[in-house]
This record gives sequence, structure tokens and C-alpha cells, in this order.
Amino acid sequence: MSPGQARVLVQIAVLAVAMLAAPGLSILPYVLPLSLLACAAGARAPDPEVSPVDMFWLLMAIFFVLAPAATLTEPEGSLFFARGAIVEYPFGARVIYPQHHLILLFTALFIAHLAAFALLPAGRPERRDLRVLIPAPVAVAILIALFLADISLRGGWANAAAPRLGKSGEASLFAVFSRAAFMAFALVCLAAPRSGVAGLAVKALALVLTAILFNPFNVARFMLLQAWLPILLILLPGLRGYGRFCLAALAGLVVVLPVLSLTSRFGVEMAALALQRLSPDRFLAYLDASHVLLHLQTLIERDGHSFGASLGAILFFFVPRTLWPGKPEVLGAYVGDDLLSGALVGTANLSGPVLGDLMRDFGMIGVVVGSVLLALGFRMVLLRLHRLNGVPVLSFMLIAQLPILYRGSVGAVLGPALFSLMFYWLFVAILPRVTFRGG
Repeated sequence: MSPGQARVLVQIAVLAVAMLAAPGLSILPYVLPLSLLACAAGARAPDPEVSPVDMFWLLMAIFFVLAPAATLTEPEGSLFFARGAIVEYPFGARVIYPQHHLILLFTALFIAHLAAFALLPAGRPERRDLRVLIPAPVAVAILIALFLADISLRGGWANAAAPRLGKSGEASLFAVFSRAAFMAFALVCLAAPRSGVAGLAVKALALVLTAILFNPFNVARFMLLQAWLPILLILLPGLRGYGRFCLAALAGLVVVLPVLSLTSRFGVEMAALALQRLSPDRFLAYLDASHVLLHLQTLIERDGHSFGASLGAILFFFVPRTLWPGKPEVLGAYVGDDLLSGALVGTANLSGPVLGDLMRDFGMIGVVVGSVLLALGFRMVLLRLHRLNGVPVLSFMLIAQLPILYRGSVGAVLGPALFSLMFYWLFVAILPRVTFRGG
């Protein structure tokens, strides 16, 4: 089977599962254009290994094909959601959104992903191989220094090791810097072509310190993903194959991440109790992007467009509210606060896809222009990727970062992803180089 055929088969499989999970066929005209677009994008892929573009289309299939099909219902006697789409919220409340909201949502989704299809490269873009050397004593010293800095900036060991709901205070921008720097340098160390006792010791230290800073009981699930998925792809080359990766990713996104949400919030004992009450239908609950975007349209009709405020929360994510008290809310909080005030959800921490920021600020014009600009920006990043000592570390980092960036809210999660990429480039720039190979 060719790489393109494998990707098409995965998209067809996701669509088939979505329709089996759907209460009827009414959702098919809405999700089928997106699924066909993903099939067309996959069919032209020439590489057997997974890429950031593959992750992008896989996320689209999960968030906007599988999740809507499995969670949206319609009133009895309705066909193709003519009488509205029903969203059942966690506490038993049901909200009916009009059909034109559903049509507008999937039109915007198609436009955004059509821009990605037209502009993103089909294959793996790494044409250069950068060789970097790190003396073992230097690597050990930097790893330990970054580790201790992170512990200190997070208020000491007790606070750093506590479950998310047990931590005191918010992490400062410097703490975000330190954690991003550690993630980046640990990956640089693990990608180094080391053998012998010294090389294995450096890699072992990187793994042990990563496990202390990033484990299922003290960090958010998507931070766990950003820390460990690149490591797994570096250490387990067999996982890089598209088919194996998709099986692991689907299991991780639909089963593992909902469980990690509980362990990271409550720690070991409380998570064990919460897991006993976790019903199977809640495993798709965090894939709420389509629900958020439907409710957003209700808020836009009520409040009007924000003309740059929502995108401003993304562009100025690094400015703390202590310095900017009137800083705009990120999209997920804007929608989540409204749903929380109506007792429809238990938290305002909801998804906030950047598509919603474009819609909230400028409507469909924002979707069209913004989708093209975002696709061009993503293309520029992809075309500047390289391999480090033969390993596509940057691609692995992007693959791990895309799930939370795709889900959003982008303004709330952009920092760790962006800073880890920046620190990676910094370390590569200052460490001793050997040569570039290839084009």
C-alpha cells in the first residue's frame, strides 16, 4: 500500500466510525466535504513517515468529523438538522442551535481547510541535516541547571510536584520560559548521536528529569503530550510510520487524554475515584470544538463582532493581566463563561479554535483572509524545518504541539509551544556545529 493510499484509508475509517457513532445520516452532508478534502490531501503525500501536515488532517477528522457526528443530535422528525442541532451539555441540559448556525460553521470549516489544502506542502520538507555536538559534561550541567531553575520558578518542589488543582498561584512567564527551555534542550540531547557510557548517561538523565517535571500527576495532559510524544518518536522509530502513529494517536486522543485530564487535576487517589464515575460517552467530551463554535454564533448575534479583540488575546498572549487588566478573554473563556453562567458546563476552560477567533472578530471575511494567512504562516514554518543529527526533531515537536494549538484557546496555550521552538533554535545556534548536509 502506498503512503497516499494509507492516508486515504485512515480518513475513510474515521468517517465510517463517525457514521456508525452518529444517530442518523443527517450529519453526513456536513462532514463529508471535510473528509473528502482530507482524503485528497492524504492521497498526494509521498512519505511513509508521519508529518505535521498529517497530524493537522488527523485532528480535523477527529474534531470536526468524528466528534460532531457522535455528539450532535436533532429533534424527532427532523432531517439534516432542519429543526436545529441539539448539544447535550454535561449536566443534562440540552440546547438547540438553529440549522443556519450549523451550515455557517461547516462552511467556515471547509474554507479554512481548503486554504490549508491549497497551501501546505504535501511531503516532508526537511532537506537539510544539521549536525550538532554537545560535550557530555556540558549537556549534564545544562540539564540540571534548567531543571533546578524550573523547580525554583514554580515555587519549590512541593508546588511543582502537586496536581494541577493543588498548585498555588499561576506560573510566571519566566517559569514558562524555563520549562520550554528544558523541553527543547532535553530533545536536543536525546537526538545526539551518542554511544558509550557517557552518551547513555546523558540520555538517561534527560529522561529521568523529564519524568519528574512532566508526569500524569502534575502537568496538564497537553503539556505531557508536548514533552513525551517527541521523545517517543525519537526513541521508537517504528512509531513514526503513518499507520502505527495513527492507531496510537487515535487511542491517545480519544481514550488516554480524557483519563490524563483526571490524573493531572486530582493526583493519584482522587483520580482513581473519578475514573470510576467516568462514563464511556464522556470520552469525547473534551472534543467540544464544534459545540463551542456553535454557541459562539449565538454570542456573536447577541454581542456583535469584536473587531480584533479576540485575535489580540492571541497576539499579546505574553502580556500578563496585572499589566493589562482589560486584556481580552481568550475564545474558550468567552464562550465558557456564558455557558458556565447558565449552569450548562462545570468549567469555563473549553476549546477555542482559532477559526472561532476569526469568526468572532470579523465574521466570514475574517475566516477567508485569516485562513489564507494562517496557512501561509504554517507553510513558511514547514519549509524551514531540518533534521538534527538525522532526526526530524522540529517536526516531532510540531506534531506534539498541534493538538492543543488546533483545539485552543490559542492565546492560552501558545506560550509553551512557541517558546520551546524558540529555545530549540537558540540551542542549535550556540552549540558547536559540524555541517549541513543536503539541499
